[in-house]
Amino acid sequence: MESVCVAVEFKVNEETATYGWSYKGGCFEDGRIANYMNAVPGHEYSFDKLDFEVREYDAGIAERLGSIFSLSGIFGFLALICLIGALVAGGVLVYQFVQARKQNQGGTAGNVEMAGLKNREKH
Repeated sequence: MESVCVAVEFKVNEETATYGWSYKGGCFEDGRIANYMNAVPGHEYSFDKLDFEVREYDAGIAERLGSIFSLSGIFGFLALICLIGALVAGGVLVYQFVQARKQNQGGTAGNVEMAGLKNREKH
């Protein structure tokens, strides 16, 4: 054995108000924790100079983006698009309602008022 390397991740649990380190795997290829070298028969080995490393695990950009492209990530994105579309459609409907109401009040109220004045003058 040539060296040992372990990856750990710092986690905070807000529900229990605790924090600590959790094991994520090894640092070497395929998640191995130890790096071995070939032994020669008849040679005595000592582990006096064995390297131990502990590294902080940092999720790569591919892992972070991978969660966005999961099934729940896609449905979340679609839900966001639907919500934005509904807000835009609601805004357009309110604008059209206000415009139609302005046209109806302005034209009808003026004609009724004028008709009322004409009728009073005749009486």
